[in-house]
Amino acid sequence: MKISIHQPNFFPWVGYFEKINYSDIFLFLDDSFVHKKNLDLLNRSSFIFGRKKKFFSVPIKRNFLIKKISEVEIDNSTSWKIKFLNSLNENYKKNFFFDDVMFIIKDILSFETNLIADFNTNAVKRIIKILKLNVKIDFSSNFDLKSSSSQKILDLVKLNKCDKYISGFGGKNYLKQEDFLKNKIDIIFHKSEIKYPQKNNDFISGLSILDLLFSHGIEKAIKILKNQNTSHLNFNY
Repeated sequence: MKISIHQPNFFPWVGYFEKINYSDIFLFLDDSFVHKKNLDLLNRSSFIFGRKKKFFSVPIKRNFLIKKISEVEIDNSTSWKIKFLNSLNENYKKNFFFDDVMFIIKDILSFETNLIADFNTNAVKRIIKILKLNVKIDFSSNFDLKSSSSQKILDLVKLNKCDKYISGFGGKNYLKQEDFLKNKIDIIFHKSEIKYPQKNNDFISGLSILDLLFSHGIEKAIKILKNQNTSHLNFNY
């Protein structure tokens, strides 16, 4: 059994969903404390704005550094949803699948909450369903663990009775691999090699899953996501 674990990010990049596709179980890491490093993608994602890779950030209340991920509050006093839609409209409206994808995004944005983790988990779960990814979804907070960092990941893998943990390459910096080996758990360090034709000539990596959906629609996105060797793909619409 393979498991992947990740904090609930804001409209995550394609590789996030690629890891989920490879997994039997996916856990939202929602009970770790926030620091500046992991806030970066909790409330922002990158898109092609003006032919360049740029971030859109959801405004967060300033007390986030004393919060768990599940407690971080959105600053809904701003009109960030309107700003987000306007940015997407300005930069993706010429894409063939724009209307279909915007319908989905507007529905996701209609979800009302003051918590960024709640908004993100709802969005990610919707996209998992859209992409037809067959995975069991759970939350780290449901296991009420006191451990942290590498030990917490190991505990979650063991509690879910998995023998393979799918990690990003960043896991090499903090995972105690010898502890996993002692428990007969393999770590699979996943590096996404997905490339797909974009409206720019040169492929820009690390963009939100929404860029893929705008570029190729749901059905082609499913095929791209489930095919590791995508550099040969050439879609014309």
